[in-house]
Order: sequence, then structure tokens, then C-alpha cells
Amino acid sequence: MKLITAVFLMLLTSLSFAEEGMSEEQMQQMMQQAQAAQECFAKIDPAKFEALEAKGREMESEIQRLCAAGKRDEAMKTAMKYGKEFSTSEEMKEMRKCSELMQGMMANMPMPKPYMPPEVDEDIESAHICDDM
Repeated sequence: MKLITAVFLMLLTSLSFAEEGMSEEQMQQMMQQAQAAQECFAKIDPAKFEALEAKGREMESEIQRLCAAGKRDEAMKTAMKYGKEFSTSEEMKEMRKCSELMQGMMANMPMPKPYMPPEVDEDIESAHICDDM
């Protein structure tokens, strides 16, 4: 439900950009892409995501336990293993596929100013999972 609301909010926001040069045809195309993305997301079984979320909470507890016990290397290995499992799961593959539809929708939307990503902290490579717990 949150996802559907987010899609509609993006569409409402895009209506204000229509006055700034978006053609009717572009607007129709964008709405069709949004609907395709919504249908794609609706096909994803929420129970699978709930299971991933539960496993994530379980892994977080395990990592916290390992960190508290001073087993930093084991905690990091556990976090990396879970991260890999999560990113390669079928559910995430489905999410990426649906997200690509959203990216295509946004390609036709004029943007008021360019997005500038935040600068990456140079110490990111030396960061450790236990330091965030």
C-alpha cells in the first residue's frame, strides 16, 4: 500500500512539471509506465518480503551478539553473507525489475534542477559493522 501511495505521489508531483514543458504524449507515456510498474510491484508476494525482513532482524541480532562478544571478524563475515543473500534473492531481482520500469517513467520527466548525490565518506572502506551497533 505504501508503494502504491508513493507512485501516486510521484505522479501528482509530475503534474506540476507538465506545465514546464511536458507534452500530453509524454504525460500519457509516463502514466502508462507508472501503471506497469504498479502492476509489477503488485505481483510480488508480500509474505516473501516479510520472511526476508524477519531473517534480517535475526541476522541483526546475531551480528549484535557477535560484536558484543568481541568477534568482529565473524560479525563482518555474517553481515557480508547476509548482504549477498539478500541482494541476490529472487525478491530483490523482482524489485529491481519493477524499479527499472519506474526509472523509465522518470526519464521523460523534466527536472527543475540536477540532482547532486552526497559525497561518499572516504573512510567507508575502513568501516566495520560492529562500529555501527
